[in-house]
Amino acid sequence: MNKIDKLVLDYRETNDRNLLNDIVEKTEKLSFKIAHEYKINIDDIKYHYGVALMKAIKKWDKDKGVLFSSYLTTVLINELKMEWRKKQDKFEREICLYANFFNDEFICDEERLIYMTDTGYVSSKNATYMMDADYYIIESNHDVNMLMNTS
Repeated sequence: MNKIDKLVLDYRETNDRNLLNDIVEKTEKLSFKIAHEYKINIDDIKYHYGVALMKAIKKWDKDKGVLFSSYLTTVLINELKMEWRKKQDKFEREICLYANFFNDEFICDEERLIYMTDTGYVSSKNATYMMDADYYIIESNHDVNMLMNTS
């Protein structure tokens, strides 16, 4: 057991902020090393380091023979991977919406987005078509005279 491991165990018992500050002081360099290695913005790594540190302090098991700093590194990398997956999933959903464009209707994973542009008056036929969509984007003309003359 090294000094950081002892600090973590002591912090768990006492919740002493000074011990937590010592843990941060001794481990935050790991996050900067990971930020440099993976080319991650320093502000982003600071946030994820904080989340990972608290998770690691809570879940680290000294009896498994893994140093706390090694465990923290694994937790931090997993946090970053989860964030990358979230961003990737969001990007894929957006691409899916645009790639499946058909008749002003986007369909992706059984979700429907209706996009109407230059809308003045919506006929009952079009209103029926628009029912039960999950998302709507309606762009209308704000010229009152033009709206009144729309058929």
